[in-house]
This record gives sequence, C-alpha cells and structure tokens, in this order.
Amino acid sequence: MADKQKNNEVHKNSFFLRQRVKLGTMLLVLSCFVYLIYLASNQFYAAEKSPQLYPNLPQQNIQFGHGAVKVNTGIYIKEFTEFDTQTNTFAIDAVVWFEFNPNLITLYTLGGFAFDPGEIIEKSPPQTRLIKGKIFAAFNTRVRFSSHLRHEHFPFADHRIFLRLKLDAASPENLHFETKRSFIKISKSVQPFGWTLKSYEGQAGFFEETLSGKGKNKTIKHPQVIFSFDFAKPGLRKVLIILGPGLLLFLLGLMALIIRTEWHGKHIRSEAPIDIAIGSLIGLLFLRLVIETVSPDIGYFVFADQMYLIFFLSTFIILFVTIYEYNKAMPRALKATIFYSIQFIVLFFFYWFMRRIL
Repeated sequence: MADKQKNNEVHKNSFFLRQRVKLGTMLLVLSCFVYLIYLASNQFYAAEKSPQLYPNLPQQNIQFGHGAVKVNTGIYIKEFTEFDTQTNTFAIDAVVWFEFNPNLITLYTLGGFAFDPGEIIEKSPPQTRLIKGKIFAAFNTRVRFSSHLRHEHFPFADHRIFLRLKLDAASPENLHFETKRSFIKISKSVQPFGWTLKSYEGQAGFFEETLSGKGKNKTIKHPQVIFSFDFAKPGLRKVLIILGPGLLLFLLGLMALIIRTEWHGKHIRSEAPIDIAIGSLIGLLFLRLVIETVSPDIGYFVFADQMYLIFFLSTFIILFVTIYEYNKAMPRALKATIFYSIQFIVLFFFYWFMRRIL
C-alpha cells in the first residue's frame, strides 16, 4: 500500500506530467511549425524542368552555298491576361520580334511562327524597319498556352513556366534561331494575381518529333526557342488557408489528452475529451472541402494532402485514446507518452515532406 502511494506521488511530481509542461510543449511545437512555414515561404523552389531541346546544328553548306540562316529572336511581354496554375493555362499580350537577313529568308516564312502547346488568339501585321542591312520585324501577339507544372510542394510550390516558339516551315539545317537574356523583356507591371517574377531565360535549338515507332529516319525537326519564366508564390494567403486551420484543429485535438480524468486516485468518466476530439475531426472534414477548392486538379498527392492525412490520422488516434480512457483508466505516464509522441511524430513528418524546399 505504501509503495502504491509512493508511486502515485512520483507520478504527480513528474516533470513531464505537469499541465504547464504539456502546454509549453504544445507552444514549442507550434513555434517550430510556424518557423518551418516561414522558412519554406521565403525559399524559391521550382520543380519544373525544361522541355527537351537539342542544341543548334553546326553551320552546314546547303543549296546556293549558304549555311543555316541565323535569325535573332526575342520577346517583350506586356502582361499576363490569364494565369491559372490549377489548370496550367496562361495567356499573354506580347511582342514577338525577329532580326534577319532578307536576302536569305523571307518575312512571310518567319510570319508563320507558332507556339507549342498553345494557340495564337490574335496577331497583328508586322512592324518592320531596316537596321544595318537586316530587317527587324515585330508582331503584336496574344497567345494562350499551357505549361506542364509540378505541384508536389503545394501550397509552397513556386513555378517555372515555359513558352515554346516554333517554326514548322523550316528545318534546323537551313535555319536556326538565336536568343539570349537581353533579347527578352518583361513589363515591370507584370505580377499576375500576386505571383512575382524572379527571373527569365531564353534557349534556342530545335525539337525532333518521331512520326513512326520504326525507323530513325521517320522524324521531322523544327527550330524552336524556349522562353522560361520563374514565378514565386503569392505570399502566405493559401498557406494560411490550408495549413493554418489544419494545424490549429490538430492542436485542439491534443487538448483532449491534457484534460485530467483522474482525481485523488479515482478514475472520472468525462465526455469532454471525446467531444473535443470529435470536434477536431469534424473540423478537419470540412477543411478538406476548402483544400479541394484551392488545390490543383492533379492525380497525385501534394504536400497539403500529405499533411492533411497526418493531421487527420493523428486526431483519429487521439479520439481512440479518449474513448478507451472513458471506459477504462489509463496510466498517466502512458497517456503523456502518447501526447508527446504524437506531436513530435507529426512535426517530423512536416519537416520530412518539405525537406527539399528547405
């Protein structure tokens, strides 16, 4: 009997069983979550990789003794009229320009440029001028195009968007585009729906399409230019909408494990912990509807989905523990172990899922 009383005193005086220590631990874990979210929000990480583009072929002698015609190519983007990362659809008002030797290629041929994948909604007649024996031709153009985006780290995902200009009427043996960063200009007002332009690049070469599965000769090649634009995520709005409520509901569920159900050595049947856990689960179910409305329409799990499952499963475990404790007394040390373990396991998974960003 004396030993039992002594053990009870030890448990009562145990540092990690104190309510203040548990609340302090929750605040510490919350601070870690906030710090990691802050770090991830200030890091730029775009998972998209450039489409395949072969480098320009060496100058070769072709008909009439000329080598492949060099055409300088650039673009000036006035604005993004559409910027939908959920459907990977974009639209721009831009000026596409070419600088070329009119004795080697015609303006009519270059005027047949297109974008892949995409469509030209509107294209004006070219404005031309002669500069040092070469023709400079500029086309005011409206383009709607798509660019394959990766969303694994949503809502922390930044994106690299690719705009591919091609010329089907030519081959890399008789024409090649040349571009460089100075040939690209973006209006200072370009900030579509809060996305911030970080950098941009241009790459010239050619693309090869295979027309048949048999035979390497059944291919066609087109000169292409790939313009890439790096956009940083628009602040913390979506992060707070998606992760904020989930994190708070998870911490609310943890409160169910703090409520004491034992007084003076007697087990007290209290429904309060169960009610708190059920309330957290219901809140997480409604949160799922919000996540679905703002998440991209894709077929794989993103960071937001992974953390939602972790929050939901952890809260479900908490509900199971509270139901068990309602029917049968649970040792305080075991309950505290579950309380601390759930927090640090969830925090570990949070860090593990976003480690590539950090």
